[in-house]
Amino acid sequence: MGAKALQVDARARSLDSVDVELNRISGEGRVVFAASASTQRAWESSRFGHGFLTLYLIEALQGPAEIREGDRIGLLRLLDYVSRRVADAASQIRHEQHPAIRGTFDANTPGL
Repeated sequence: MGAKALQVDARARSLDSVDVELNRISGEGRVVFAASASTQRAWESSRFGHGFLTLYLIEALQGPAEIREGDRIGLLRLLDYVSRRVADAASQIRHEQHPAIRGTFDANTPGL
């Protein structure tokens, strides 16, 4: 999500407008996980045919042992796992990319 996916009226805009839209659609009980901060590019892997966020989100959803809790994958562990791997992958190609997480939720909810 982020700058590539959000549509803003056709007019000159700054990257701040993406932040405004992300803040509008995220909120209590809704989490938006964007591939990068609004001021960064989101990088893609030519080897896998999609972005780093997608690559590591798929990997995380397959349940690597380090984030699994029994037969469950907690949201906070998933977000941390994906964010770290995206940043590492971008760093390996000498770029910076840090996924953005917006929204609020009760971190004490079982399963998070």
